[in-house]
Amino acid sequence: MRISSDVFPLASHDQVGYPIDFASKELAEVGKLREKYGHRLTMHPGQYNQLASPNKDVVRRTIVDLQHHANMLNLMKLPPDSIMIIHMGGTYGDKDSALQRFRENYKTLPQDIKDRLVLENDEICYSVADLLPICQELSIPLVLDWHHHSINTGDIENLVDLLPAINETWTRKGLRPKTLPPCEPDTDLMIEAKDKEQAVFYLYKLYDLFPVNEDVYYENKQEETKHTKRSKKGQAQVKADAEVSVEVVEEGDIIKDKIKKKIKKETTIVDTNENSVPGRKRVKRAKVHVNTKTEEEEDDDDVFVPVDEVQSVKRKKGSKKAVAASEPAAQSALRRSNRITSKVV
Repeated sequence: MRISSDVFPLASHDQVGYPIDFASKELAEVGKLREKYGHRLTMHPGQYNQLASPNKDVVRRTIVDLQHHANMLNLMKLPPDSIMIIHMGGTYGDKDSALQRFRENYKTLPQDIKDRLVLENDEICYSVADLLPICQELSIPLVLDWHHHSINTGDIENLVDLLPAINETWTRKGLRPKTLPPCEPDTDLMIEAKDKEQAVFYLYKLYDLFPVNEDVYYENKQEETKHTKRSKKGQAQVKADAEVSVEVVEEGDIIKDKIKKKIKKETTIVDTNENSVPGRKRVKRAKVHVNTKTEEEEDDDDVFVPVDEVQSVKRKKGSKKAVAASEPAAQSALRRSNRITSKVV
């Protein structure tokens, strides 16, 4: 099970940080409860922990934060297999130099941090191919994330062939590996899922691993839960989606506006003051389709393109409410969509 890094908010902060010894009794009780139920507790310090950073102050703050996490695990009196998992971090434009800085900074760490620190491959910067050599060199266990590997393979053709070497980074320190299958039978499987314990209950039932209390389990219908929906980005964005395409039209041209049932598409003209032709004004037209709900039936309206009066549209943050399907309302939705900064005719 993963312990949140927010149990003691801002405890490792430079200005307002504080020691957590005041909670030593309570933390020890947590450790006893873990032992009673046979749980393995681990932590995953945040992505801002960067031991490979070229910024010495970032490295200093990283060590402070890692020490805070190690203190929590120590005060709970947890065994050595309660580890702290971090990613290598950024490459800073030179991966080899970043790896060398990690080597140098790792060697300066207090022993209780070294005893619990492990590395995990990521989907962007550091693959298994990048991390396995340095883990073998510095005796650091490597958490194998199969999902990350499927995105960032590091040109490894057969990862299964490397499993013995990966497991050895754990067993050399007397620790049980923590990874995803295929793996040895005595490996701890780490599952990252938005539905938390519900995902574990689902696996218990799917593979008949352990009895599940039906009072705390809901049927998996492959649907998003309220928790998942709330955690998605963009909840504050408008429900009206704006789509923009640009083409050149001349004054006097006719533009078709279609109002479909339950969907209204409004067209707005953007004047860029380019490609002026004597006697005929030319503008770049930006078709801004603002999708809003309406009960009107499908209809076609001819819209004449004027080019005289220009007003500014200020960039504003999104709104949660969809806008009614009238021309002023559509323009209001456009302003709130946070997608266009232009001049509208």
